[in-house]
Amino acid sequence: MTDAENRIGLETLDQHRDRFIDSFAHALRNQIAAIGGYADLIEGSGSLNEDQQLFLKRVQSGVERLNHMLPSLIDLAWLEAEIPFPEQHLALDQLVAGVSASLEIQAGLKGIRITISIAEPPPLIPGYATRLKQALTEIIRNALCYSPSDSSVTIKLWRDQKAICCSVADQGIGISAMDQELVFDRLFRSSDPRVRSVQGSGLGLTLANRIVRAHNGELKVASQLNQGSIFTISLPLNHDSLNR
Repeated sequence: MTDAENRIGLETLDQHRDRFIDSFAHALRNQIAAIGGYADLIEGSGSLNEDQQLFLKRVQSGVERLNHMLPSLIDLAWLEAEIPFPEQHLALDQLVAGVSASLEIQAGLKGIRITISIAEPPPLIPGYATRLKQALTEIIRNALCYSPSDSSVTIKLWRDQKAICCSVADQGIGISAMDQELVFDRLFRSSDPRVRSVQGSGLGLTLANRIVRAHNGELKVASQLNQGSIFTISLPLNHDSLNR
């Protein structure tokens, strides 16, 4: 099969994917919205006792969490189907710069500085820009969420003989040794109250890890509790195909 035929096949696959995601998400959102609507009607009745009000708040909280999780759940289902990505030639330094710029407002609100260090201009690598941006966004956003005000998040980019590497280091709360073994598991959230105080779905790092693996790469974490974490992506300079 020629490159043109491959490209047409992937474009058709993308169209089928988009239609499926749109219809699936629409159906789920309708059901979630219906639950939320009925909960609001019950709340407006004004005839609830204290226990009933508590139960209703839990229902409303669950609806809000489902709405927050839905896009990530759909993305994860698509990734785990292992459908090949359209392959492009990417400049990882440009992706890093773009993602960092998109998170500057979030960082600024907490007084966190994002710094980027590039050893040398990296070569182009095969990959899918949309998904790699998503992975980088999840990792950098995670660093911002669990970092204190007036701290820094440092992004480093370098290469060795076989791979391009990108690390994201923060000065945040860190991750216990036990939690490091589970941090990429879907829906996992640490029992640390500092983690629980931050709204999250437990899917961001799972998505990032799955995207990196789909590029035949590796995502690792190194961390010490109360001293910060470093997440490092390694992407091979060359490979035959994506999502294998």
